[in-house]
Amino acid sequence: QFPHLHFGIIQDNKIIDPFTGQHNQGSCGKMIGSLWDKELDVKYQPFTIQNTGFLNDIPDIHEIEKEGTPPSKISQKSDLLTLWVILLGAREEDKIIMKIFDPNGKIFAERAIIQKKNRARQLYYTGRKTTKTPLIEGVYSGEITIERKVKGQIISDKKLSAVLITND
Repeated sequence: QFPHLHFGIIQDNKIIDPFTGQHNQGSCGKMIGSLWDKELDVKYQPFTIQNTGFLNDIPDIHEIEKEGTPPSKISQKSDLLTLWVILLGAREEDKIIMKIFDPNGKIFAERAIIQKKNRARQLYYTGRKTTKTPLIEGVYSGEITIERKVKGQIISDKKLSAVLITND
C-alpha cells in the first residue's frame, strides 16, 4: 500500500524478517516471533510517533522537516496555537486523540480523529485561534494518545510541555 523496506535473512532457504519471524511471501506486519537474541531486547515497531510540537501556525509537513526543532517559545500576541504530530505506521481505525492544556490545566483545544486508511506517514494537528480569547502567559502542555482497535489498546501515549507563551 505504500513504499517500505523489507529487511530479511535467509533461513531454511526462505527469506525471513528477523523482527517478525514471517517469511517474505507472508502478509506484511504479521508477528510469528522475533529471531533476535532476547538479551538484545530488539523490538519491531510497526507504529511510532516520529515528531511532535507546537506552532503558532497551521503545520505543514515540508516546513516542519525544513525547520527541524519546533520553537520552545511562542508570543502571547500570536493569533493561533496548534499542537501537531507526525505518525509513522498509522492503521485504518486507529484513534488519534490530541489535547492542548493551558497553564491552569484547562483544555485549550482538543481533537479526536479516526484514521481512514493505512498510512506510512501522517500529519495531524489541533489548535485554536486566539483572536477572541488571547493566550495567557505560561507553559502550555500537550497530550497525544493513539488507540488501536485491538481491544482498545493504547499503542502510544505522549505528553509534552514544550511551549512557553511569553508576553513579548
